[in-house]
Amino acid sequence: MLRRRSAGVPRPSEGATVEDRRTASTSKLRDIFKNGGSTLDEALDDFEIATCHLRKMKEAEAEVRDAEKHLNVILEKEKRMEKELHKLQHPGFFSRSKPGDTLVIRHHLRELLQVIQQREKAERQLADTRAECEVVKMYRFRHGMKHSEDDEASHYEWAPDGIRFATVPLRHRILPV
Repeated sequence: MLRRRSAGVPRPSEGATVEDRRTASTSKLRDIFKNGGSTLDEALDDFEIATCHLRKMKEAEAEVRDAEKHLNVILEKEKRMEKELHKLQHPGFFSRSKPGDTLVIRHHLRELLQVIQQREKAERQLADTRAECEVVKMYRFRHGMKHSEDDEASHYEWAPDGIRFATVPLRHRILPV
């Protein structure tokens, strides 16, 4: 049970028996649960809204990770093609270049240019997706926290002895980080 710090003020529970104190605390809890049912429902609704915002933020981050994976696949493909092209352009000391090698080299160059264009497009898309994700994430976080902070005042009540207590358990509320 919470105690006041001032020693000069007598508490109503001082000098009372354990049973009197127990019934006083259970009557407070009974009042909270009897009168605070709608408050609990509102708190649960707020919690659902906030978790929905957090899920959307997680989905946006997953979209950025997918774009990064796509870019990494294209980069690996580009490295592999550059390596093959280098082998074709620079045959070993003991081997000669064949007459059809120039056509193969041109074909590989065209493919390499296409892969480079794909990489540039993927890089632009990743930058756009990342920037959009950050803006949307900030907006959703701010909106979700604002919504929970606006309703937070309604989830508190004052006890008759002047102690402020929550009508909603902490596990049902979202606290700002």
